[in-house]
Amino acid sequence: MSKGTTNQKLGQIFTHMADLYRINGVAYKPAAYERAAWVLEALSDDVKDLYEEEGLKGVKKLIGIGERTALKIEEYVKKEKIVAYEELKKKTALREIITTYFRSKDISL
Repeated sequence: MSKGTTNQKLGQIFTHMADLYRINGVAYKPAAYERAAWVLEALSDDVKDLYEEEGLKGVKKLIGIGERTALKIEEYVKKEKIVAYEELKKKTALREIITTYFRSKDISL
């Protein structure tokens, strides 16, 4: 895997999770996931390499990455998917479509 690919993919996932939580009206999670996305995308080394060298402990050392986010990173590194993300996408699918439509028309919800 080329350098940074895991970081970019996780950045995209966490940014999308932030959007989905915002659509669901969750107050604090969007900011946490956006911060995690920013941290990962700013890393010069691949977080997968960090995990392989230092484990979960190494991932938790990253400023802006909390316990639950670190566990999601671990899950992605091991399985190339995050179950909570897949569930959130299913749960929010219709709301996301409606929100996207209204945003495209510059109509506030």
